[in-house]
Amino acid sequence: MGHGNRPSSYGATRLRPAIAVAAVAAVAATVVQFVYIESKVGYSTQEEGKPARLDPIHQREIWLSVDGTRWGLLEEDRDRLGHVKLEPSTPGVPSNTDYRNLQTLPTDPDRMLEWLHKNSHGGKSEDQNTFVLVGDLVGESLLPPDVAAALFRAAAKIPGVVVVPDSVDAAGRHGVAVARVDSGEREELIFDKKTKEYLGERMSPSRTGPPASRRDRPPDPAPS
Repeated sequence: MGHGNRPSSYGATRLRPAIAVAAVAAVAATVVQFVYIESKVGYSTQEEGKPARLDPIHQREIWLSVDGTRWGLLEEDRDRLGHVKLEPSTPGVPSNTDYRNLQTLPTDPDRMLEWLHKNSHGGKSEDQNTFVLVGDLVGESLLPPDVAAALFRAAAKIPGVVVVPDSVDAAGRHGVAVARVDSGEREELIFDKKTKEYLGERMSPSRTGPPASRRDRPPDPAPS
């Protein structure tokens, strides 16, 4: 789980170009209607007076409309969720993760960072909200290669981003994590050590306790 390896700002600097190169290798959507993404996910639960524990890892599948205009579908084997229909994207929201909207994002890292700061929201610090948005964009979406390259280069410019040399995703795969700590909570975006392909995310208290959540994703999301 990455314990015993102290994050390295120097490592973050060395990792930046490799992550950007991996983004260029992403598969681009052509004339398709839906993007399919399969993940393995685990959430933590905590009862009053007891320590938090990580629930068993389970499968999550999602089908998303490429242009955001069609209903999607979520299947997640947790709490009898079963089939959940997903509403189309709300028009005009800049951070929509449908592929057609992602095609309109900046391809220059500095402009991308500016866009991330402008469109990130939440109750944390501005830099952490920006880092969280990066995770949201890569988590369950298919990014155009040039946009993906700009996104990861921009993420490397966010203050406080460090690298964990050895972290583990929900499928047990070891990778290198781009991580940031804010308000006692640590978020890691995990990449394959050699190819730098995105594997998954991990959130946990910054010092002790089990992960608050873990998710892995196969490296090649497939349009269907």
